[in-house]
Amino acid sequence: MSIIARQFYNFIKKDKTRRILAFLFYILFILIFIVGLNLPFILQIPFHLTFITVSILGIAICIVDLSNKIHNKENVNMFSIVVKLYKIEVELCMALPIYVLHLLILYFFMLGEPANQTALNARDQQFPIFSFISSIIIAPIKEELIFRLLPSKFINNKILFIIVSSVVFAGIHVIHDPNPFYYIWFYMIVSLYLGFRYYKTKDILVTISIHSYFNLLAHLI
Repeated sequence: MSIIARQFYNFIKKDKTRRILAFLFYILFILIFIVGLNLPFILQIPFHLTFITVSILGIAICIVDLSNKIHNKENVNMFSIVVKLYKIEVELCMALPIYVLHLLILYFFMLGEPANQTALNARDQQFPIFSFISSIIIAPIKEELIFRLLPSKFINNKILFIIVSSVVFAGIHVIHDPNPFYYIWFYMIVSLYLGFRYYKTKDILVTISIHSYFNLLAHLI
């Protein structure tokens, strides 16, 4: 490892540094969606350059966190893997009633669907394989790292974490919808549950698995 790489690793390894960078990434991510996309193209450039820079640091935060967890695991063997898989299986079984509740709320209380969902349905028809991979693998990993892992670095209060992470997650999905305050509830039940389970387990693999499971059910139903 080069001197610069080692210095960068030591810098990003500090808990305080990761908390600050996580906060900056989170805020910039929200600003990009709220403000940046509505600006003229020339004014979007500094937004996106800053976002790319902070994204690299955001990825570094996740990598350091993962390496720390692996390093702290003294006995990583087949038994521990089986235990982890069993834990995720239990979490998926616990999550199924929440998804059923989500469907019942949509069926009885929601009219139509958000623009984001309409766009996803159109993408499913045009690019079914890419859409399936993106929805089941890419989106759950990306969104759980951004909306659950990062805010957990600088929000310690349970209720505040669940509310903030859930509202931001749901809000980003409807930010440019013609009726965002109505359709935000399209995502809130699932979002609140994911926030609750992450705070309870402190395991990002759990919420990634649940998120992927919910998206798979949405494809199958």
